[in-house]
Amino acid sequence: ANFTINTYNVTVTVNPANSGTVTGAGTYDYNTYATLTATPAEHYDFVNWTDAVTGQVYGTANTLTLLVTEDYDIVANFVLETLTVNITVQPENGGTVTGAGDYYYGTTATLTAEPNVDLDFAFKGWYENDVLLSSALEYSFIVMQNHNIVAKFIRPGDVTDDGLVDIRDVSATVAYIMEQDPPVFDFDNGDLNGDGVIDMRDLMAIINIIFSKKVAVCEESAGNAVYTIENGVLYLETPVEIGAFMLKFDSEVTVSGALDGFDVAADNVTDGDFMVIAYSMRGKTLKPGKYALMTVENAQVTG
Repeated sequence: ANFTINTYNVTVTVNPANSGTVTGAGTYDYNTYATLTATPAEHYDFVNWTDAVTGQVYGTANTLTLLVTEDYDIVANFVLETLTVNITVQPENGGTVTGAGDYYYGTTATLTAEPNVDLDFAFKGWYENDVLLSSALEYSFIVMQNHNIVAKFIRPGDVTDDGLVDIRDVSATVAYIMEQDPPVFDFDNGDLNGDGVIDMRDLMAIINIIFSKKVAVCEESAGNAVYTIENGVLYLETPVEIGAFMLKFDSEVTVSGALDGFDVAADNVTDGDFMVIAYSMRGKTLKPGKYALMTVENAQVTG
């Protein structure tokens, strides 16, 4: 009498389709071992082996070894890789955000920001590696990698980070412009027009906040004016009303009475020039016209 050993089929299906590959399926003699190996496709992770009929889980390791005593119909389950979107709120009391968490590769993350208006914060933008992604309160993107995103909030004008916008912020901004390195200076809170520079427009905007409680960036400046030196006196002729100006000279100058009512800061700066900043905390302006501003002797305007 002739006998043959029984053989059984080990069938494997990949779920979802094209999410990975499997080796080891085939026909096996009774009481032998079948070794199945799962390899995820790019951006997929292996989950587990399950029975195609009952759903029984056989294992979660990429390799599964079976003692074959019957036919098997097995499913190799894969899932899109999980990526993480981290959000850091800066400063911590600036506002709240939603949208941080884990996302499957290729899905959409939607981030939302809500500034803490009770503390006068405004939203500046979403940043990653110091690069602005969006300045909108709601920002959506396709997740294809891990992200560490910073939600930046600002308190416009509060460059000293003390929770108030007052004369101390004006003084700190003047010191910053004059390169005097104030002990505390929050650049983001001071750059009110978002041009990456702290200048007279930002200073005037901070003064405006103090008096009107509103952010209004001055678009007109002393840049519209014409400066001339006549007999050692610097004259300013302006076609528009101005409330502040900044000038640099190659040597020290003396301010004249035309700036009575203005706050004036004058000092040497790091490049060797002598800087003069004039602004008013009392609403003083120079109306359109020509003014003798300062005695300059032989000094020349450098900026």
